[in-house]
Amino acid sequence: MIQSRLSVLMAERGLKISDIYEETGISKTTLMAVSENTGKGVQFDTVDKLCNFLGVTPCEFFEYSPYLINYKMINSEKNKDVLKSFEVTIKNQNYEKDFYIDINVYSGNSYDIPVKTGDFDWYLSVQLESSEHYTDSEFFGFVDNLSISFRTEFINKLITGVKNQLKDILDMDAKIETIERDQVSLKKNDYIALKLFEDSKFETLKKFHIK
Repeated sequence: MIQSRLSVLMAERGLKISDIYEETGISKTTLMAVSENTGKGVQFDTVDKLCNFLGVTPCEFFEYSPYLINYKMINSEKNKDVLKSFEVTIKNQNYEKDFYIDINVYSGNSYDIPVKTGDFDWYLSVQLESSEHYTDSEFFGFVDNLSISFRTEFINKLITGVKNQLKDILDMDAKIETIERDQVSLKKNDYIALKLFEDSKFETLKKFHIK
């Protein structure tokens, strides 16, 4: 994986997109895509201008990890064709393995959740599935070896994937199955507590409303 560090370099220098646009002539659309790493690529001329303006080398401008990560949505044992699990493929020159991340839904009134009962409409637990093909330490060791920015991007992609699925389920007026095997419907503005990788050093709690 490779990505630009433009947003970090800008923050360190107190710069905004408009400042760089004024000094380099690079379009704001291009600068936004480079800073957010949303584009398909970046031209050498653009990198050259940015490195010269920021006073950095290409090695300092880019960040690299010797892994490629592919995300795929697959049917889960529960909620087939509705709330899908993640298949995360991690590979490099000498390694390739699929890891599976499942989503379990709990009622906000459940007593089996690690948040205050009644504060949320739904609690979602996003966890690594157990498998004989890999260990928890293998997966979390990989996550631990990522830089902070790559790790943040990895976690945010999972969270965004869950949020997008919930919105689609709401739009389709489809039912999902809770861990208690109840068939339930989501409503607009339902308050969600999403816990990612509970009981690991990467445990993350995200709170949001379904829009």
